[in-house]
This record gives sequence, C-alpha cells and structure tokens, in this order.
Amino acid sequence: ELQEIKATTEDIQKQMGHFKDICEMAESVAPALAEATKVFMAQVNNAARNVKFGSIPPDDEDDVALLKHLQEKNDAMNRRHQEQFDVKMKALKDKEMQLRMQIRAESRDCAATTALIEEQTHIQDDLETQIRVARGEEIKKSQKPRPNGTRKQRMSKKDRKKGKSSPISLTSVLKAVQDKGS
Repeated sequence: ELQEIKATTEDIQKQMGHFKDICEMAESVAPALAEATKVFMAQVNNAARNVKFGSIPPDDEDDVALLKHLQEKNDAMNRRHQEQFDVKMKALKDKEMQLRMQIRAESRDCAATTALIEEQTHIQDDLETQIRVARGEEIKKSQKPRPNGTRKQRMSKKDRKKGKSSPISLTSVLKAVQDKGS
C-alpha cells in the first residue's frame, strides 16, 4: 500500500510539474494571444466597414491620409481666419460705436450753437429796429423773417463793389449811427 501511495504521489507530482509547465507556457503566450486578439478584432472591424462601404485599395491609403491632413490644415486655417475676422469686426464695431457717440455729441453741440445763433440774430434784429426808430426811420412792414430764422445778409457798399459777401457787423452799424449823430 505504501508503494501504491508513493506511485500515486509521484504521478501527482509529475502531473503538477506538467501543470506548472503548462501554466508557465500559458503565461508566456497570454500577451501574444491578447495582441493577436486586438489585430483580429481590428481586421473584423475593417471587414465590416469594407462590407458596408466597399473596400479601399491599399494604394489609396496614402491619398486618404494626405486628404485627411489637408482637411485638418484647412480647418485650422479657417478657424484662424475666423478668429482674426472676429477680432477685426469687434474693433470696427467699437470704432463705429465711438463715432456714433461722437456724432451725437457734435449734433447736440451743433443744435446748441444753432439756437445761440438764432438768439443772437433775434437780438441783432431788435437792435437794428431800435436804431432805425432812434433815427426816425420808418420800419418796412413788408420785411418778414424768413423760414428757419435766416435773414438776408446786409453788405457794405465797399464789399458789394469788391464782390465780397461779408455781412455788416452790429459794431460797424452802431459806430456809423454814432458818427452820423455827432
């Protein structure tokens, strides 16, 4: 019985040695099997794509890669141009806004100046009327102010002879009245 146990033990030890060898071999083959599985799955995917879209000849792979590269370059260039356009457009919109604000301010100043000119013209008309009354001249009733507060400019005789169109100033009118009165 002892020999039978010894023979069984040796047999089990041999089987364990074989099992150990098989385990070592399995461990050494496992990475190769994993890599082969990846390659196989990639080929399965390619085959499925080829069935779906038709096969691409191996010579065209370089053309496809080149086209992909060119498309990526084109997309990058388009993005860069769009960014530059956006920056320039923003600068132009900012400039437009600044100019619009400046136009509004100038329009307000122009309106204020126009109102002041109209007020001064009215004052000048009143003074001219007072001067005529003081000199005893009769005011022409037919003379009416023109629309928008404009009046016909009066020119001195010298300016008319020279062809100039400068109006007579209020100061020169007052000075002439004082000279005639004295």
